[in-house]
Amino acid sequence: MSCGSKIRDLRKNNNMTQENFADYLGVSRQAISKWESDESFPETEKLIKIANLFNVSIDYLLKDNESSEIIKELVAPNYDVLKFKRDHNLCAFMIAFGVFLILNGLSIMLLISSFLEEEKYFISTIPFFIFLAISVGIFIYFGMKLDALSKFDYSLIKSYKEENEKEKRWLTLTLTFSTVLVLINLLILITILSLLNNEDSWPICIFLTVLSISVFGYIYMGIRISKFKNEEAKNNEKKGEFIVSACAILAVIIYLGCGFIFELWHIAWVVFPILILFGVFLKTIIYGKNE
Repeated sequence: MSCGSKIRDLRKNNNMTQENFADYLGVSRQAISKWESDESFPETEKLIKIANLFNVSIDYLLKDNESSEIIKELVAPNYDVLKFKRDHNLCAFMIAFGVFLILNGLSIMLLISSFLEEEKYFISTIPFFIFLAISVGIFIYFGMKLDALSKFDYSLIKSYKEENEKEKRWLTLTLTFSTVLVLINLLILITILSLLNNEDSWPICIFLTVLSISVFGYIYMGIRISKFKNEEAKNNEKKGEFIVSACAILAVIIYLGCGFIFELWHIAWVVFPILILFGVFLKTIIYGKNE
């Protein structure tokens, strides 16, 4: 079996079009067509990229006596570029949406608690824990899917550098907008509470809702740009996510303890934004410099 035939079979078994394959290697579609029909031969550099992409040896590609029957065992996961982008962006959106749900669950909990007597505050936690359960399910499912996608070597794509710079610009804009939005929102909250001088919950509910929008943007763009990171940076990202998750779990424990033991349901919610933001800050300080 010729080298061109093996390249063609590997590409088709990975559901790649000649256009997508050409994008990975930085060549024209016509060049791919000539390789596969044995009219020309890939350069050594391209052979190495092809071997790495499909998880096969260069010897396998060059030796005519290698059987194509083992291709199904050797091929890498589906490397369709457009599908990868869609799946990666969907994971980023859903994980960010999970955090969005948690913060809005807090907002709804506070709003409901404002209509209840103090001894019945625990009832307001029901919608929050429903939102929390949905979010945990989202984190588990899409987190596993994102982990599988992280094995994809995005640097093989021809437009890697251009896309990386574009995503970084969007990330910078998102971070700037989110930070300014939170600071303005916090200033408005302090002003309203000082003017009202009461225990109304609606200003805090609005603050949490706006905060959830800011955090959503930060997480969404942060995950989107993660596909450009090297292996070490991806490992650091996972460690950082563990820190944030640990802070979130600690917040739940403290909240429940303050609620059930001291009946401080109405004020104990503050541990969530404090500890989660602390986790994000800690993650940035420890691992951010390596990204």
